[in-house]
Amino acid sequence: MSGSARFISLEGLEGVGKTTNLTFIKEVIERAGHELVVTREPGGTELCRTFEANP
Repeated sequence: MSGSARFISLEGLEGVGKTTNLTFIKEVIERAGHELVVTREPGGTELCRTFEANP
């Protein structure tokens, strides 16, 4: 599978450990020598919270 891109999505309710699992997965993938791009849902950013608070 060399050279193939993958998309991994972590989903779950608040407080179930998504960030904890992301940190672990990121470390494992990077230790294996693979490049990784981590993104977040737009609703999870400070900018989005500003828009939500000021419609």
